[in-house]
Amino acid sequence: MDTRKQLLQLWLKEKLNVKTIDLVPLAGDASFRRYFRLKKRQKSYIAMDAPPDKEPCAPYIKIDKALEKANLTVPHIIAQNIEEGFLLLSDLGNKLLVQEASHDNANKLYSLTIQKLLQMQKKVDIQSLHLESFIHQRLPLELAYHTEWFLQKFLEITLTQKQQSLLKKVYELLLTNANAQPTTFIHLDYHSRNLMVLPHDIGILDFQDAMIGPITYDLVSLIRDCYLSWPVVQVNHWALNYRKAAIENRLLSHEVSDALFLRWFDLMGMQRHLKASFIFARKFLRDDNKDYLKDIPRTLNYVMNVC
Repeated sequence: MDTRKQLLQLWLKEKLNVKTIDLVPLAGDASFRRYFRLKKRQKSYIAMDAPPDKEPCAPYIKIDKALEKANLTVPHIIAQNIEEGFLLLSDLGNKLLVQEASHDNANKLYSLTIQKLLQMQKKVDIQSLHLESFIHQRLPLELAYHTEWFLQKFLEITLTQKQQSLLKKVYELLLTNANAQPTTFIHLDYHSRNLMVLPHDIGILDFQDAMIGPITYDLVSLIRDCYLSWPVVQVNHWALNYRKAAIENRLLSHEVSDALFLRWFDLMGMQRHLKASFIFARKFLRDDNKDYLKDIPRTLNYVMNVC
């Protein structure tokens, strides 16, 4: 028996004043949250089930309100039950960027998503949100998890002392690279599975883990995506267009050259792809979820290309 689903249905019946609720499961993300679509009088809604002991709702609510205040399109919170871990949200549709993007429309769509990224970085008030630092609170842990979950547990590699020493130098290089960059609001998962293509707009999902972090983090998540790949020339073109716009928006100093910015971008991407590889492996080993294994070769290919 799916007890949480039954509790969610009871809560929704009360909030929407209906006798029956038909919940249609939607594809989830790499977390313990679940999403359902439901309808009332031809209007569509999204229900989120977030177990409080694993995925508390409070961070989602806080970031959602901050993004709305910055005039970004996010699911509007219609009702909330923080104690049980349930949210009723507006429905942004089903046109994910990962499904809608093609070589014909990529320039148009990615120009818009980069514009929204700049808006997020410029207008979200990070001081009032009291966000944690990605560099200090998350980055060293993620590098350690890459060794543990991907190299040791998934690939079953026993590292020699020489390999451990070399890997330590790589991790230190990635930490140094992150520390060298200006910091800003980072979504932390700004990629094609969390962006909705709307008429003349982009909807943003899955933002509850937002932090303060390096300026290239969300950009590389977007255009060097774990789920979509684009030609290197195209990716570099988008990255440098972002650099120009970031300078114009006073998010970046004009002293940061194209070459330096691309180095920041490449090494930030390497860190993110090492992270993605251990998360995909951990979903398989710990949670018995094979769905992400097919994405590991793409993430490792990015690492090899940057090397």
